[in-house]
Amino acid sequence: MTIKYENTFDDIIVFNKFHYENSPSVKRSTYLLQLFLPVSYFVIWLVDGLLDKFSFKYLIIFFIISILWVFFIPILNKWYHIRNSIKMYSEGDNKIFIGQRILTISPNGIIVKSDNGESKINWNLVNKIVESNDHLYIYVSSVSAYIIPKKIFKDEIDQNNFMKTLKEFHSHS
Repeated sequence: MTIKYENTFDDIIVFNKFHYENSPSVKRSTYLLQLFLPVSYFVIWLVDGLLDKFSFKYLIIFFIISILWVFFIPILNKWYHIRNSIKMYSEGDNKIFIGQRILTISPNGIIVKSDNGESKINWNLVNKIVESNDHLYIYVSSVSAYIIPKKIFKDEIDQNNFMKTLKEFHSHS
């Protein structure tokens, strides 16, 4: 089964955003970052209280800052990641990621051809196959994937047939 599609700069950024939102390590680091400031403030408040006297004025300030921190740090962290992705991909020539692709899947693996070359991946090297609202991702490492825009399929039946074939070949590897 062969499909023809094009990856744009926006597809690459959307993939990075999707990966960021679904990465267990990113979720874990964001959670730890959310906890760091509130726990630090609380420890400082406790130590200060033990050395002098407890100031409930500082506890209230700590509580307000901590709530804001817990709610806004995931948003700021996500914004920062997306902004950095855009900057990095804008720095140079990214022909390897952007442009026309011809992707062929067979029981032997995946072949992707572009104006810049050709790659072949055996099914045992495919980590996972994931679907988002607008794309299919064939992960070939923990952080990189073939990005297939869903808009290339003529209808949902065509898309479902492709996904079914993909998963079937992958499961037999």
